[in-house]
Amino acid sequence: TIPNSVSTIGTNAFNGCSNLETITIPESVSYIGESAFEGCTSLTQIVVGAKNNAAMSVGIKAFKGCTALKSVKFNYGGYQITIKDSAFEGCLMLSTLTIPSAISSGLYINSRAFYGCGELTEVDLGAYIKSIGTYAFYRTIGSLKVTCRTSTPPTGASQMFLAPTATVTLEISVPSNSVNTYKATLYWRDYANYIVGY
Repeated sequence: TIPNSVSTIGTNAFNGCSNLETITIPESVSYIGESAFEGCTSLTQIVVGAKNNAAMSVGIKAFKGCTALKSVKFNYGGYQITIKDSAFEGCLMLSTLTIPSAISSGLYINSRAFYGCGELTEVDLGAYIKSIGTYAFYRTIGSLKVTCRTSTPPTGASQMFLAPTATVTLEISVPSNSVNTYKATLYWRDYANYIVGY
C-alpha cells in the first residue's frame, strides 16, 4: 500500500516483482513512471486514484507484460489522463478497463497502449477522448467493441485497431448524428465498415 504522501512512482520502481499480487495507488499519485510495474506477472488488479483537478499520467511500459492483470480502474475526478506508449502492452488477461465519465481536459491513449490485450472486449472511451495512437488497441484475436461518445472524432492513427480478420471482430459505436463524420475522418475512415451509431 503506497501512502498518501507519495506523488510519483519512479522509473522501474517495482519492475520484475513477479510475486506482487495487489497494490493500492492513492489519489496523491499523479505520475506512474516508465516500466514501474513491468513484468509484475502476479498482479491481478489495479485501482488508480488521482485528486480532482489533477492530471494523471501512466508512463511508457508502466504495466507492460503484467500477464495476470484482469482489471484496471481509474478512480478519478481530474481533468486529464494520459496513457503512454505500451503502458499495458501484453496484458493478456486484461478484460475490464474502467474510465471515468468526466475528464474535462481529455483522455489521451498513446501508441501500443493496449497492444495485444485480446481479452479486452469492450472499451467505453467516454465523451472526452482526444487521441488514439498507432496500434493502441491492436490485437490478433478476440472481439472488440469500442464506444466513443464525442461527436468530434478524436485524433486517430494508422492501425489503431486491427480490421476484422478470421480471428478478430470489431465494432465502433459513436453518436448516431456523427457516424458520417467519423467515416469521413482521416484514419477513422479506414474502419468505415465497422462504425455504427447508438
